Amino acid sequence: MTGHEFKLKGSVSNEGTNMKIIDVQVLQLAGPELPKVMKPAWAPGSQWRRWGGTIVKVFTDEGITGLGSPGYNISPLIESWIRPQLIGQDPFALERHARIFRNAGAGWGVEIALQADIAQIEGVRRAAGSDFTLLVDANQAQLPGTLQPEPGPVWSYERALNTARELERLGVYWLEEPLDRYDFDNLTRLAAAADILIAGGENNCGMHEYRWLIERNCYDVLQPEAMVGETMSQIRKACALAEMHHKLCAPHHGGGGLGFVAHLHLCVAIPNCPFVEVFHDLPGFSSDIFQWYLAEPIALDPTDGCMAVPQKPGLGVELDEDKIRRYASVLSH
Repeated sequence: MTGHEFKLKGSVSNEGTNMKIIDVQVLQLAGPELPKVMKPAWAPGSQWRRWGGTIVKVFTDEGITGLGSPGYNISPLIESWIRPQLIGQDPFALERHARIFRNAGAGWGVEIALQADIAQIEGVRRAAGSDFTLLVDANQAQLPGTLQPEPGPVWSYERALNTARELERLGVYWLEEPLDRYDFDNLTRLAAAADILIAGGENNCGMHEYRWLIERNCYDVLQPEAMVGETMSQIRKACALAEMHHKLCAPHHGGGGLGFVAHLHLCVAIPNCPFVEVFHDLPGFSSDIFQWYLAEPIALDPTDGCMAVPQKPGLGVELDEDKIRRYASVLSH
């Protein structure tokens, strides 16, 4: 999670991920004693002295655990039939898994645990409230060029569209990088079909690629990166082209320090920029750490998420020379 982007891995769609289920665990909960015996009207004659429950955990090889409830009771078919057929499978292939539950005639609630990633965004929305702007990044445009020790999920068009519709329901502002960065045809289809804004472009290179993305309506929000795709002056041209096509532009930068400050200046210089990206993931990674080698990191106002633009000459900031001397390795003279 960053200050302006909540990273999402997973959705409620059908196919297209390398994630695999490695185990399914079911828990029966006795529950605490009720302060008063309950006599439910829908179960005449019964008396409930405890409020128990059932929990299912679906573990994946990427460390993500889905949580759900298998039903009011735990069917033995979950262990003997459902669990063996789910292990090794894509947790998001819900249509294919439906056959397993249908044949068992039980354990329907196990599927809830397979949809738990959208529930993460629901939890964030509840915690942050309706006034907080949420942006979701699917990170589908990272390859080639980004070293990934472990394979991540690969989204299909259908998964991207279904996720976009779910996020729109939750009031999410945009969905970032939902497909491969060169999947121009499907990006165009997605941007046209989804009501939520589709954003991307941080890993595209060259003015010609930005032109393709803009003129083919691949994105509603262009996110060029001045340390990946072009120089800052050229990036500004791409932002202007996006403006001419009535698109937003939110230049990307994830390196911090001087690169962040440079992109901050760019963002305030263009009229179609709604956000600047800054890492702020408390308690372990603050915006100050994001700018750790600056003498005076640009402060993030926690009340509104704004940052004041430096007014001194140049980029308007100075290095912390003591930190530079302590941590720097001289690579060239």
